[in-house]
Amino acid sequence: MATATGNTRLYNTLCKVLDSLRGEASAIDSTYNPPPGNADALIQARASESDRRSNDAIHLDLQREVFQQFGLYYERKRGEFSDGIHYGYVGPDLVVNREKLVRVALACDYRANETRSSIAKFFDEAVLPSVVRVNDTAKYAYGYEVLELLDRRRKEKPKTKGDRYYTKEFGQALRYGQYAVVAVCANLGRAAKKTESQSHVAVLSQWQKFENWAEKQPSNKGYKDGSSFDYVNYYKSSTINADLKAFAFTL
Repeated sequence: MATATGNTRLYNTLCKVLDSLRGEASAIDSTYNPPPGNADALIQARASESDRRSNDAIHLDLQREVFQQFGLYYERKRGEFSDGIHYGYVGPDLVVNREKLVRVALACDYRANETRSSIAKFFDEAVLPSVVRVNDTAKYAYGYEVLELLDRRRKEKPKTKGDRYYTKEFGQALRYGQYAVVAVCANLGRAAKKTESQSHVAVLSQWQKFENWAEKQPSNKGYKDGSSFDYVNYYKSSTINADLKAFAFTL
């Protein structure tokens, strides 16, 4: 069984290997290019705010915790593990995207509406610690896996031709509500000791009932126009958060 000390040593060793690979690649070919599609991620003329903050303590602590607990690689800086993926040292499915993780953290706090807009502001040094808490790493990992399962489901061939978001089965869950589903699963699924797979299947099966219930709530009357309902803006509104808590999901 792997130990925390052993995992830390493995992680530190991997980082040294990746650094040496970068050095070797540059020495061998002065015109070395990153793997296709990653050039902008690895070499940026202007670093984003999240890149500039990549060495903040919370990112370092989170990266260490994510690896020690789950063997995953939290990407503090965009493209940080691109060489590892290119050379086969790191599987792409083991890399945790930082923007997705922040959105998952928001969802875990029932702030699903905020996942539907830009999250650049949350990478501010004074703001991020209030959004992402290292002590909640296990909850975020659970939510992140649920998100991955939802993405895989969305990419499957739909039963009904042309129904790319499975709206006939799951309403708007896979179109506008992925992080709303994450919110329910991460909070109720974990509490019920369900696996990520079990909880996301259970919640998806109830999503149309949830949306039908939400349409009837007085707080959502502003989204109704005759028989139609404005789901685009509903999932961006704060009422979605209260509705997720109030609806009686069964897990």
